[in-house]
Amino acid sequence: MKLFRFAYRVETQQNLARRALTSLVVAGLWTLLPGTPAFSQGATPAVSCESLTKLQLPEMTITMAEPIAAGQFKEPASADAQPSGPGGPGGSGAQNRSASGGPPQGGQPSGPRGPFGTTDTSQLPSFCRVAATLTPSGDSDIKMEIWLPMNWNGRFMGAGNWGWAGSIRYDGLEMGLKDGYAVASNDTGHTKADGQTGEFAIGHPDKVIDYGWRANHAMTLNAKAIIKNFYGVGPEHSYWVGCSLGGQQGMTEIQRFPYDYDGAVIGQPAWPIIQLNAAQIWPALLARQNPEGLLSAGKLAMVQEAIKKACATPEDLKLGYLGDPASCHFDPKTLLCKGADSDNCLTAAQVDMIEKVHNGLINPRTGEHITLPEIGWGAGAGFSSIRVGVSQGQENPMQVAVGLYKYLVFQDPNWDWTTLDMDKDLDFAEKVLSTVNKADNPNLKPFFDLGGKLLLYESTAATTNYYKEVLKTVGPEAKDSIRAFNMEGMAHCGGGTGCDQFDKLGVIDQWVGGGKAPDEIVAFKSSDNKVTHLLCAYPNVAKYKGTGDVKDADSFICGE
Repeated sequence: MKLFRFAYRVETQQNLARRALTSLVVAGLWTLLPGTPAFSQGATPAVSCESLTKLQLPEMTITMAEPIAAGQFKEPASADAQPSGPGGPGGSGAQNRSASGGPPQGGQPSGPRGPFGTTDTSQLPSFCRVAATLTPSGDSDIKMEIWLPMNWNGRFMGAGNWGWAGSIRYDGLEMGLKDGYAVASNDTGHTKADGQTGEFAIGHPDKVIDYGWRANHAMTLNAKAIIKNFYGVGPEHSYWVGCSLGGQQGMTEIQRFPYDYDGAVIGQPAWPIIQLNAAQIWPALLARQNPEGLLSAGKLAMVQEAIKKACATPEDLKLGYLGDPASCHFDPKTLLCKGADSDNCLTAAQVDMIEKVHNGLINPRTGEHITLPEIGWGAGAGFSSIRVGVSQGQENPMQVAVGLYKYLVFQDPNWDWTTLDMDKDLDFAEKVLSTVNKADNPNLKPFFDLGGKLLLYESTAATTNYYKEVLKTVGPEAKDSIRAFNMEGMAHCGGGTGCDQFDKLGVIDQWVGGGKAPDEIVAFKSSDNKVTHLLCAYPNVAKYKGTGDVKDADSFICGE
């Protein structure tokens, strides 16, 4: 019992890994380790669903275990429908937890569902729905759910979160369950009410640790134990799927605990979390210093048209976004007003604002980059990559970013974001938030040595730079264990003008199961799955063949 708790302590990577493995052996969970022979055909339950309420594991209490008939699950009315936007700890949204500790009941939400897409719950198979509370510390109160299909494919998926969490990702649970996966999600130890902007952190260092890494690791270990008890055998393979904060969580998992998952599909991770949140406050600071630099809606449209004219191919114009923004070398100075100011040109202050936001956050003392410059121009969901941070009406920063510094870093609800010092305050944050992983450690050798595979997707400099750093750090042998795909036209984690979904579990499962590393993926549009596009592993991009429908993946090939 005592040894099992070692897996939750903050120690060196070496000691942590050794002690966690020892704990699993002592707890009788040795078959859960990656590479342990299991089975390939899946399994049916070895015990009843209801009997799981009697299961006792260290630092976990099961509060509900009930069978759900096929097509009968109804999401709680307060479940998250979509992320609120880029960055921060990763958007917002949460569900309220019931006073009894079990999950709430309610109606069916609708709307875009981000990285997990939308699942018709009437088509879900029968499963055992389990709710539990995890208490790895005296101040922990982590709510989790694990869904166990009656016809299991032998695999497990952990679903990443968004925002300050405070919610269970029902859309993630649904995505995995429909394909026969045992699936789990948790709220990282707090509710929406006490964590919408980070208030939960004041005076609760253990809750910060839960939020930073412990909740997901504890969920993973306990989920695998529940799986083994229910089916009589542990999962053959385990995968993490997450975007934004969920992406940052997944990167934390494979870096801190390389034995937890065999594969991870990571989209637009909120990393490095301290620097990213500072960068989301920074444009508002620029606006306060130079309000004349903000652009009207008319000027934003004019800049977008200029980027189109400078860089868009005929195929890009039909798609609604640049297929290769890295090759776009647009210069905003070409729009500088030669006479009176108008919606057809930019003032010097506006050019300065655009260039500063585009070029990334700079340390004012050292001149070094805190965040990387954008890749070319026009990256993201449309032809203009400068919208966030330069348009009128954005004089105030993202509140999730302010919350991280106000509550987690300075522990002061009265902290004024206008005082943020991009030099000394970021250094201070690094020391204070050592338990909230930056998630950008390029040494993935321990994960790769265990057979782990990492698939990254988004369209920013951070991901491609990290990919290169991993190859540089681990060596050329890492090239078969990591892939990075740009998804141009995708908004933050889903939606946008481009294709925003692909078969994440299918791709990672085939790769981990012994298939060739993916060099091409066919993506589709969540709002119209007949629209498809070819995704190419970095550094390649999709090239139009010259004939065929540009909204059909078959009309493209991968090339440099």
